[in-house]
Amino acid sequence: MNISEDLLVRYLQGEYTSEELATVKAWESQSDDNKKILEQLYFILQASERLQKMNAASPEAALLNLKKKISSRRYSSFFHQSLMVTQRIAAVLFIPIFILAGYLILQDYSNTQRYVEVKTNSGMISSFDLPDGSKVWLNSGGKLKYPAEFSSKKREVHLEGQGYFSVKRDEDAPFMVRIDDFYSVEVLGTEFNITAYEDDHLIETTLVTGKVKLNIHLVDGRLIQKLLKPNEKATYNRETHRLCIATVNTESDKVWREGKIIFCQHPMEQVLKVLSRYYNVRFAVKNPKIMQSEITAKFTNEPLQQVLGYLELASGIKFKIKHPDKIENDTLSTSVIEVYK
Repeated sequence: MNISEDLLVRYLQGEYTSEELATVKAWESQSDDNKKILEQLYFILQASERLQKMNAASPEAALLNLKKKISSRRYSSFFHQSLMVTQRIAAVLFIPIFILAGYLILQDYSNTQRYVEVKTNSGMISSFDLPDGSKVWLNSGGKLKYPAEFSSKKREVHLEGQGYFSVKRDEDAPFMVRIDDFYSVEVLGTEFNITAYEDDHLIETTLVTGKVKLNIHLVDGRLIQKLLKPNEKATYNRETHRLCIATVNTESDKVWREGKIIFCQHPMEQVLKVLSRYYNVRFAVKNPKIMQSEITAKFTNEPLQQVLGYLELASGIKFKIKHPDKIENDTLSTSVIEVYK
């Protein structure tokens, strides 16, 4: 049975009729070679879509568009200060792979406070400076909100996702990263990594240098405060409210800024979570025993197909790519990868 490449491409992009779907499924079931061809075509399309988005990203066009939106408002002071913030952000972005982050200037008219909100697309990493000169790396799917100007007494930002912070020391204005109403990290000048995705019940804080203080407000009103030392990682469970602190090798908490992923006897559940965010895919685990595997590996910008191939050799798992989920906005499609023994 012969099949056209155009039909396979449209199938992977979610553009097909019911008859065409039946045709592709029948062709795929004929042989393992056909399944392999479909998988290889999928990975080629994923790489092509990401490359197109990176090439199409234009910081100049985005900045011009923002200027037009702001100029339509009748708040001249807001226009000038917001524009300065936006230009500073554009100047420190890594081009092109780090350009796919969304920047919004938000105005709270109740107290005239202006905020900047940075969002990083799935599969991308952004890097930028804060108003005080501190530097932030924001990982795939992350979001950071901070004032356009810090006050003289405190510097507070709100994080969702994974962020690495290199904080400029200022003893008169402590720096605080707030995750939610219950969890925050307070610092003076230091380097640390926080992972706190909304869909994950774990919050991880790893101190690289300096000193940080954890502030955890429990639902019963109690306050837990813990000081971390360099090379310590605090893991807080939002469901059980348990806090564990361990001495760790901080390498894996730093190298993701360079597009590297390090696993050192990591449980499969955590491995799949990291890969899911990094490659913008969703894993459907068919056999619970798979989660008992532990993985030790280091990847540097490897394509997903190569990473999955290693996992297959290391733990004996198999994978099968399902039809990508359909989405309406202009983001990369989320594909489902079935994992089984």
